[in-house]
Amino acid sequence: MELWPRVNNARYDVSQARSECTQGTRVDVLHRICTWTLGSSSDSPPVYWLCGMGGTGKSTIAKTIAGKLDDSKEEEYPRILAGTYFCSRRSGDTRNLFNIIPTISHQLARRVRSYARALLDADVVDFATTTNPKLQIQKFLVEPWHKSFQCRTQLKSSYLIIIDALDELENKGGAAFLEELLATVKDGQLQGLKFLVTSRPDPQLVQRWEPFSQGKIFRIEEVSRNEVERDIETFLRHELPALKHDHRIKVTAQRANGIFIYAATVVRILNPRELSLPEQETQLTDILEKWPSNNDGNTIEIDDLYKEVIQSNLQRLGKHRATRLEILYALLSRYQSPHSPIFLIKRKLQSNSSLTHSMSMPFSLWLPERLHLLVPHHVPRLFFRLRARSYHYRLLKCTFKCVLSPGIHSCIPH
Repeated sequence: MELWPRVNNARYDVSQARSECTQGTRVDVLHRICTWTLGSSSDSPPVYWLCGMGGTGKSTIAKTIAGKLDDSKEEEYPRILAGTYFCSRRSGDTRNLFNIIPTISHQLARRVRSYARALLDADVVDFATTTNPKLQIQKFLVEPWHKSFQCRTQLKSSYLIIIDALDELENKGGAAFLEELLATVKDGQLQGLKFLVTSRPDPQLVQRWEPFSQGKIFRIEEVSRNEVERDIETFLRHELPALKHDHRIKVTAQRANGIFIYAATVVRILNPRELSLPEQETQLTDILEKWPSNNDGNTIEIDDLYKEVIQSNLQRLGKHRATRLEILYALLSRYQSPHSPIFLIKRKLQSNSSLTHSMSMPFSLWLPERLHLLVPHHVPRLFFRLRARSYHYRLLKCTFKCVLSPGIHSCIPH
């Protein structure tokens, strides 16, 4: 199994960036999911969908559940976690639909020996590269799981598999995966396994879920506003111990408007590991004074928060600030001109023609509305010109150096 195709960084306990729920927070949601996990009645269907908007803490809840059910020292819950896959659009491997089932099967095999033997006997490694999720589920999960049934130690509770952030799979892979998983579960082919999936309320996922009658769904937005504010306040006081008695912590929790990532970003700005208490107090004052609660409606407060994050980081760049701003504009924009760097990269892959002429041509960018965070006035459409030759040169050189073979970027003119 050590040579089995898998994505190791999709496990819940690999990334240090993922944290568990602060003690005393998300009590009701965690209780609901744990009760479902351990249940065996009709009120405990095989699939549970934790749904919520971005920044509401779905991944944190998923990791907390995984930790509870994977801890051999945990007395309250049995050790029934069989596999986890945390999708992320920031990682090429974890956002690939076709890596999920091979990775889950590897983890399940390490937990259930009879399944591991059946999986190895089936010789299914060749199916790891198939682009058919239905075939993967059948070959990696259904068939070996059935073969291992008689030899498998039967538990009072089903094994749990957690798949987080389905909406972050590329090429609409989340909807395709959910559709095949639900169809397989509906046919009763994976008895003894339960699946906890999390995602934003993506319309395509909702469309696949609605006809399914054997699942349970919980929308994080259903948690009362007061309960969420209390949880965020608890989180802030835990992460900012020097300020835990400051009355402004409560105000900050209210400003978060139910978005945990807002509170987490405030903690990063105050940076208790590096800033002294007076510096933290000054930063908190700036946050609350710059973002009044009577918002004008053009932005939401999370926008104001990220505006502060971007501006504070740009101030440290000195003479490199203009260059970084150009790159940031490009990353936040959609290219319209056939002379933009993205088109040039595609063209370069198809031809070895010189880029000198193309690199000297200006191009325009369409800036999405979110760019009011960076420009003085909110305008829905803004065209501007960059120093095209030098800008294209820097961007193209970095791109070729990072993603192409060693000799390609050497043809770019100096």
